[in-house]
Amino acid sequence: MPNFDEIYFPRDSWVRKGNFGKLLVIAGNYQYSGSPIFNGISALKSGTDLVYIYTAERIANAVRAGNPDLIVIPYLDNYLMMNHVDRLREIIERYHITAILIGGGLGDEEETYSTVLEVVQNFQLPM
Repeated sequence: MPNFDEIYFPRDSWVRKGNFGKLLVIAGNYQYSGSPIFNGISALKSGTDLVYIYTAERIANAVRAGNPDLIVIPYLDNYLMMNHVDRLREIIERYHITAILIGGGLGDEEETYSTVLEVVQNFQLPM
C-alpha cells in the first residue's frame, strides 16, 4: 500500500479555500442525482478546494443534501442543452474555474451529447 504522506503534503497555514483548485462538475439531469454527488465528493476527498456542480434545478436540493461542501449551480431545463454553453462560460470566468469534470447521469438526449461535444472541443481547461 502506498504511503500517502509521500504523495499528499501538508498545506501551508497561509493558504485559503480555492488555492488548490476550483472544479466545475457538469453532471446529472432531472432524474439522476447520484452522479453529481459522487463526483463532487470524490473531488473534495482528492484535495480539490472548491467544487461547483452544474445540474438540473429539479435535483439541486438532493445534491446539496448529499454534501454541504458542494456548491450547486442549477439550470432550469431537465437536461443539459446547447443553450447552457454561454452560461457555462460565464460560470468559468466568474468563479475562476481551473478544471472541468463531465460526469455521469447526463442522460441520453441527443442535445446533451452535442452540448458535451461543444464543451470538450471549445473550453480550454483540463477535463
